[in-house]
Amino acid sequence: MDELDRQLIADYPCWRQVLQIYLDLTAETVERPLDETGVRWADRIPSLEEIPAEELSIIHGRLIAVGWLKFQFEVGQSGLMYRVTSEGRSQLNRMRDACIA
Repeated sequence: MDELDRQLIADYPCWRQVLQIYLDLTAETVERPLDETGVRWADRIPSLEEIPAEELSIIHGRLIAVGWLKFQFEVGQSGLMYRVTSEGRSQLNRMRDACIA
């Protein structure tokens, strides 16, 4: 699957962009309750200037399907929360390493 994963992220730069945005959002320092540990979740990206809303929705679904993005429902918040999986982070790192090499 590794070759297919590499091809997917290379062929769909918008996927990479969405993953990177979620990675950046969950890395931001924010005040959290003491009992809340681990990787943060981020509110769903509602829109991006470069990507039409209907396409952004499809991208979310495809990233979830390949296992690079995870979601959960939150009560009292915006509803859906997202974060990049370890596999998604790994794919971003591989793409960055390939660009540097």
